[in-house]
Amino acid sequence: MNMARVAAAKNAPVHRELILFFRALIALESFGKILDPRFDILQEANDYVKTLPQQGLWDSKRWIEQESVLFLRDAHVLLRDLPLNLRILLKKLQTGTFSMNVQSQGLKTLGQDMDKAFNRLSLSILLASFVLGGSFLAVHRHGPLADSLASFGLFSFGFAACIGLLVILKILKGGR
Repeated sequence: MNMARVAAAKNAPVHRELILFFRALIALESFGKILDPRFDILQEANDYVKTLPQQGLWDSKRWIEQESVLFLRDAHVLLRDLPLNLRILLKKLQTGTFSMNVQSQGLKTLGQDMDKAFNRLSLSILLASFVLGGSFLAVHRHGPLADSLASFGLFSFGFAACIGLLVILKILKGGR
């Protein structure tokens, strides 16, 4: 926690992985305190580190050298690319061309579900208009075209009933 404050005060970059690691430690400590109020994450970590030489991890000089080389290589790449990346970021911020692309599978499926729901709603409204229009034409028999309008009204009503039945079956089959 103090490291985050110092980094923020000095405008030093902190890797996302390190922040996630500290969040995980905080969550682990709070969960441990729920199970045992005397739980101390630092003491547990200290005890674990003391057992590492017995497991042979810290005894290996080669392992330490390999990890050091990997760490130094990553640090070198980060420090080499950092000025250019910061310059590009600042230029985009100044010109107003900075953009972020966020993709979520949950939002994609939500959009697809909403499309299905809106299609069904539109079809339901259309079917309701066929039912109302067909009923109106079938009931009101005035004028010279009364019989043909009544026939069209009955056809419209029947068409709406068939399509409505298909929609209901599709909804029941789809589970929604």
